[in-house]
Amino acid sequence: MHTALQDIKHEVNTRTDQPIQELRQGIYSFIDDQNQLAIHCAEDNAPRVVELVRGILDQYERSTRIRHEQESEALIDRVEERLREVVVVAKTTAETKISEMLEPKIREMLEPKIHEAVALQLKPKIPNTVEPDPKYRKSVELQEEPTCFNIAPVATAAAPTMSRPKSQHQMKTRAQAEKDRQDKARCVERRAQAKLDRIRQEAQVAVSARAATRAAELLHRKPKARARR
Repeated sequence: MHTALQDIKHEVNTRTDQPIQELRQGIYSFIDDQNQLAIHCAEDNAPRVVELVRGILDQYERSTRIRHEQESEALIDRVEERLREVVVVAKTTAETKISEMLEPKIREMLEPKIHEAVALQLKPKIPNTVEPDPKYRKSVELQEEPTCFNIAPVATAAAPTMSRPKSQHQMKTRAQAEKDRQDKARCVERRAQAKLDRIRQEAQVAVSARAATRAAELLHRKPKARARR
């Protein structure tokens, strides 16, 4: 009985082992075929996948660059606007301080010279000697000229000692000279004022340029400090 059972068991195992081996072999072959097919498909699709990934990366880089450029342009616009405001404030402050500081000093330095020049130009010029009239001087010379005869000289009218009234020509000359002196005085005053204005303007330009440079330095430092933070 025991032997019969062993024989039945052996026969069952013999009959079932072969189908199981065939099924296992078929499964392995199917898996290998699928793997080979997947490998071939992957090799065929690899260039397209690479191009697709590359396009995605390029699009991402382009969008990132555009966003950075837009942010940079907006930051530059804000910085420029702030710089304009700072320059306007600095220029106004500098001009006010220049006017307060330099104008009294310049006026104190130049006003005495201006007044002195004006006084010198307006001062009348008085001649040291007064020349006699040529007509009377000639009559005096004829009166004093000696003669070859012993004849007493004829008495002639002597030159008048009292001053003659000024002629119209002399009055015009005096008025013209006075006008020339006044014109020269005004010219000197205008030159002094122009010099004062030029000094004030140069000082304002120098201070404004320095203030603008300092404001630009401060504005360029602030974004760096924020970036570090």
